[in-house]
Amino acid sequence: MRAQDVLPDHVNEVEVGGVTVRKGSVGAFLANARVLQDPGASAEARAAAAGDIEALAPALRALGLFDVLEVRDPQLRALVEQPVPQPVAADAPDLDALYAPPSEMIQKAVLDRLIGGHESYLKAATFFCLATGSGQGLDASPRGGPPGFVHVLDAHTVAFADWPGNNRIESLRNLERDDRVGMLFIFPGLEVFLRINGHGRVSTAPELLAELAEQGRTPKAATVVAITEVLMHCGKAVNRAKLCAPASQVDRASVPTVGQMLAELTRLGGATTQIGDEQVGQINAHYDHEVRHALY
Repeated sequence: MRAQDVLPDHVNEVEVGGVTVRKGSVGAFLANARVLQDPGASAEARAAAAGDIEALAPALRALGLFDVLEVRDPQLRALVEQPVPQPVAADAPDLDALYAPPSEMIQKAVLDRLIGGHESYLKAATFFCLATGSGQGLDASPRGGPPGFVHVLDAHTVAFADWPGNNRIESLRNLERDDRVGMLFIFPGLEVFLRINGHGRVSTAPELLAELAEQGRTPKAATVVAITEVLMHCGKAVNRAKLCAPASQVDRASVPTVGQMLAELTRLGGATTQIGDEQVGQINAHYDHEVRHALY
């Protein structure tokens, strides 16, 4: 097939799946991509190129361009993988009318860098949830360690080690396609949260991995986050959930064990090998040991 077989010389646009595709869309995408990746381009030129790419993306998706070709640059990939706007539901509220605007103090508290108070909280932090995404959807996963396990590299950058989990490594794989990240820190006993948003990348730099070592172990990889937003978040949710109250601890007998969940999943999937009651006990014992002792 030749170019003129897709769009003859006298035709400037075509409808594909309800989307208007103009002649030159692919060429315009490539030209804007070069500007976006040019370190010498001005901020204004890069911003204009990013806007043009976002406008072109629906047409390129309709053509199936990204089903055939993979975009390797994380920033460029994030632009073309933006979710398609959904039609507004009939009962969608006017959020600006429903909620009062945040106070001036709240707005000024959102910074693009860490200050001394943020660093003090990070030195005490032992747990956060990490949000990442890709064209296939979003993902959130827990991260934990001794106080200060998230290291401050400078006022604009933090880093943390990747330690053994279930080996799905979805967060690391997502960062290969979309570098946007969100971090929500929870502080047991405190009625406050710390939030960091930014752009992450996976690093195996030996000096960084050595700095992030714990319990005499060096991680295989680390995530480095360039901060775009950092803010303290109120702890009303903590009190609504009574999160820090001893009475809020979940009774283990009130929910299925890990072994029971796996047994149910094998039945659901129609697996030829079913997990019996004796195996459930063995799985539970193995899990209880590994989750406490196989941390590194």
